[in-house]
Amino acid sequence: VAEGGCAHKPDDDGESRGNRPVMNVSWDDIQSYLKWLNAKLELTGKADRFRLPSEAEWEYFARAGVAGAYPFGNNSADELCEYANLFDNSTWREFPDLTPIDCRDGYTRLAPVGEFEPNNFGVFDVIGNVSEWTEDCFHRNYKGSPVNGAAWTDGSKCKYRIIRGGSWFSRESDSKAFTRKRSQKHLRHQHVGFRIVRTLKN
Repeated sequence: VAEGGCAHKPDDDGESRGNRPVMNVSWDDIQSYLKWLNAKLELTGKADRFRLPSEAEWEYFARAGVAGAYPFGNNSADELCEYANLFDNSTWREFPDLTPIDCRDGYTRLAPVGEFEPNNFGVFDVIGNVSEWTEDCFHRNYKGSPVNGAAWTDGSKCKYRIIRGGSWFSRESDSKAFTRKRSQKHLRHQHVGFRIVRTLKN
């Protein structure tokens, strides 16, 4: 923002500062950020590129070899607050009309990155904190999707992009490794952020 690479300064009431993930950014906002970030990378002489992960890549690194409903297995009630910042009894105080997950992680909204247990790949916060934009256009199912893990960006519904992972406002049913949502790519949400990946080029 300070250098003019991004026109949008996220409205986060000061929550997305320090080591907390950014929120209130659209898919389009992230493209501006990536353009700026990759221009910085070019100055180092590297041919690598930063980008959003594909939906397939996201689920691969989120699951980390685990086949259960969650990146840590199936025993959600006992372990959710160990692995994820979700809508639990800590958040319920601000939203008493909603039913929380019956545990307490100590965070009302965003938590600093790395406060919870990582998955088997050592990746933190794959569910919880903020949900994450992916590169893919929205399709109702995977019929006809790329078989190599690449983003699925063809089709007529590309005004919608896929969001994966639960957030601090997600309850148990929205926090599974296979849960997917969609949003118009210009919209911003107080519980959606992003994670980038780096394509290495020799």
